[in-house]
Amino acid sequence: MVGFRASLKARTLDLTLIWFQRGANNGVFQEFLVLVGKMVHSDLVRQMEYLKVENQILRSKLGRRISVTPSERRRIVKYGLPLGG
Repeated sequence: MVGFRASLKARTLDLTLIWFQRGANNGVFQEFLVLVGKMVHSDLVRQMEYLKVENQILRSKLGRRISVTPSERRRIVKYGLPLGG
């Protein structure tokens, strides 16, 4: 759920930055928003990299197939579909 929210925030931020870059030219305010957007984006990228490595390590320790309940499967589908899963 945290990953989906972060992804949604990143997409929203990207669209906002595109709007400001193409549309209104607000000088300092625009530059400030672009700077904040870049900082947030790089932070989200680092978080995703960390989560990928963490998942790889944890999966390697399991060594067997993981079974999920129907309720867990529904939750996975609910949050995976908007991501293109």
